[in-house]
Order: sequence, then C-alpha cells, then structure tokens
Amino acid sequence: MSLASTSRALGAVSEVLSQQLALRTGLQVSVGKPEPEGANPPDPRLNIYLYQVAHDPTLRNVALDNGQRPPLWLISRYIMTAFDEGGRSDTADAQRLMGAGLRALQELNYLPIEGTDPADLEALAANPEPLKITFNEIDIDVLSKITPGDTQSFRFSTAFEVRPVLVAPSQVPSYSLLVGIDYSTDPHAIRDDLGIGLLVEPMLGLMISAVQPSSIEADEEMTITGFNLETVDLPARLGPLELDAELQADNSLLVRTSRAAAPSGRFIDPSKISAGFHVLTVAKKLTPQKTRVSSPEVVALRPIVDSVSVDTVAVDNTPGFAGRRTFVLEIDGFLLGTDDDDVFVAMLKDGATLVSSDTFEAGGSQAQRRVVFGPGNSLPPGDYRAVVRVNGSQSRQSPLANVPPP
Repeated sequence: MSLASTSRALGAVSEVLSQQLALRTGLQVSVGKPEPEGANPPDPRLNIYLYQVAHDPTLRNVALDNGQRPPLWLISRYIMTAFDEGGRSDTADAQRLMGAGLRALQELNYLPIEGTDPADLEALAANPEPLKITFNEIDIDVLSKITPGDTQSFRFSTAFEVRPVLVAPSQVPSYSLLVGIDYSTDPHAIRDDLGIGLLVEPMLGLMISAVQPSSIEADEEMTITGFNLETVDLPARLGPLELDAELQADNSLLVRTSRAAAPSGRFIDPSKISAGFHVLTVAKKLTPQKTRVSSPEVVALRPIVDSVSVDTVAVDNTPGFAGRRTFVLEIDGFLLGTDDDDVFVAMLKDGATLVSSDTFEAGGSQAQRRVVFGPGNSLPPGDYRAVVRVNGSQSRQSPLANVPPP
C-alpha cells in the first residue's frame, strides 16, 4: 500500500459513491455536472457532483506518524440530483428517486471501499479513518451558483459530504537513529557514556515568569520572579510610569508603588496613570542607545476609596419609585478615574446590587468624584455599601454610605 496513490483519493471517493448508490437504488448514477456537456446520460438516474473540497479543521495538524509532516485531510462536498425519465428534476417521480438516493446514503453512513477497483482501493485503503457520510444544509444562493442558468435549468438537489479524505505528501519521511544507542556494535547496545553532547547555554534574555500579587494598590510592594533579573539595571515600568525596583537574594525584584513622591521621584502619579490593567516590564541598558526589555506581565492597579458621603438628597417622583431618594455620592480616595476612564459605582445591600451609576458631576479629580444617582436610579433611605470600579479594576474598600430621608 503506497501513500503516493492517495493523490487519486478524491476521484476514488466519487467512484465508490456512484457504485454504492447504484447498488442500493438500482438506478444509473452519473458523476459530474447535473447538466453535462454533449449527450446526456440515460434517464432516470441520480447524479453526484463534487462542488467543493475543504480542509478538515479537526485534523489539520494530525500526522500519520509522530514527528512527521501532516498530510492533507480533506472534506469532499457533493450535491445529489435526481432525474426522471424525461430528464426533469422537479417532478414527483424525480423526488421519489431522490428519496431512494437519500435512503441509500443514510444506510451507508460509513462509505465501504471493499470490492472497488484495485487502483481506487489502493488510494483509499491508506486512510486510517473510515469515510463518514454526513448530510449538509445548502441554501438556494449557493445552489444557484453551482448550477447557473435560467429558472428552467435550475435543479432541485440535496447536499452531503464525505470526510476525512487523506492525501499524503510525496516527500519521503525524515527519521533518525535513536540517541544513546551504540550502532557500531553487533548487536547494538546502550552506550555506557553520555553519548554525543552539545554544550548549550540558554540565552533567554529578560523574562518575567510571575508577579505577586497580580493586583496592587499604591503604597504596596510586589515581587517579580523570572530569568536573568539580576542583570536589570533600570527601574521597573508599569504602563507609563517608572517604579523603584530592588534586587532580592533569590533572583527576584521587589517593586514599590508609592502613593506620594518617593526620594527617587518615582511614584504612582495620578496625572499620568489611572486605575486599571497595565503592562509591567523591567529592562537592561545594553548601550546608551539600546535597551533590552523583558517579557511583559499584566498587573491590575486598584483604585483606593478612603471615604464616601451622601449629599444633595431629594425625593424621587418617578412613577413606581415612591419612597426612594435621589442623591449624590461623594467619594474621596486615590486613582478614582478621570472623564476619559470607564468608571461606575454600585450600591449594594445584603450582597445584592440595587443600583449603579456612571454619571459624574463635572470638575472631579482622581482624588474626589461625585457620582449622581438621579430619578429612576434611586434608593430607599438606609445603609449601603459603595463599590467603585475603574477600568475594570475594583477597589478593595467598600465603605458604608447612609441615604437619609430628605
């Protein structure tokens, strides 16, 4: 059995299909366009037409042998058309013939290849998977493109596919001798030494493998672990900011995130960064002009909520909101977002979110924001926990806010 013969597999599948349909229906079966050029074959008959070949996505990278190049795993897509004695496909007699063809395909399920032409058998026998027949949907637009012409030449057809069809590469497989075997002896023996060795010094550059914790606030520390971090001679970079980094004994870096300006001048500057998810890297200066940067890691920088207070309380007169109060929630903290950031505040009671808002009064800063809970988005008087999220990063603090009667 030669894999080179699999180049005939597409035609072999069509030939086996026509033979099996003829055997099970007792009808003539033609292969090709529903309207062949020249003399038409005798009617009544079934016709199968291979209109598309696609790659099987589930087997795209599956090789016949480990370490070898994968072959082509194809899907053959067909339409089947039935013709009555007058050569028409839209009559009741043609539809009866179509039913016989569909029943035959359903009975086949898996396409048998035994008893077929020896050359076709050789092309298909190398396939380690059975050839599965599956019915497909095909819309009128696709069918019209397959069988173009006026409405008089349009043919009623059904679609099915056969998969997977193996077409193997023509290249000779590449193999090598086993490592650790002494092939100079007879019989071959396992080598007593280590065999041929290659001295390889890995050049991984700067790599970050982990950051702990992966979410931080200002005035906290995080530890970076990875490879070749002892060569780092530049500050750590979080988004647009530079942060102080100190080498630890275990080839790790300790990074500090100061809320106030540090002696080095490196700190979490709210004029340059907001809370959210940012890329963390470290770097080494190779030359005055060239810098080698590490692999990146994503760190969540959290907002800080120092306190909340309720202001501007009023009665909500919206129908269905009787007894509720509108209010403005004033939030004091750090990295509370700007007008360009995605910020919203939710009010929770007993673990459930009751209302949320992303409407803020103008003139706020990253240190103080005033969020509006207006008509239709109000609460009854009571105590609620405020949850603040900035660019998808949530504050650890959720202080209580009291909504008083007006």
